[in-house]
Amino acid sequence: MLTSEPRFLPLIPGFTDPPPYNWDAVAAGKVNSQRLLTTLETMLDGKGWLVGDNMTLADIFVAIYVSRGLEWVLDGKWREKHPNIMKHFETVAEVEAVKKIIPVFTLIKEETVNENPYN
Repeated sequence: MLTSEPRFLPLIPGFTDPPPYNWDAVAAGKVNSQRLLTTLETMLDGKGWLVGDNMTLADIFVAIYVSRGLEWVLDGKWREKHPNIMKHFETVAEVEAVKKIIPVFTLIKEETVNENPYN
């Protein structure tokens, strides 16, 4: 017998939306991300692009990845201490093809506090 009500099963059993907040996982993610960003800062010293003399897909990918951090965690103090990453990010953000997709990137003033956003 057919029913008019659709039945949706979760793609991942036990998955909840939103997922339970995990302070430790967020804190660990920040530490790991900062480690990678420190390496990136060093790699970009004296370079315009990640690979070669022209922008590649890698530059766009990294800039978009960094933009998510700039929106939530990487505040003004962090940006001052990472001039190579910011120069690279700002250069990619000004490319016309990127601006067509994301006209304005959000940059936070202060880092978002690690607390449960669902309370």
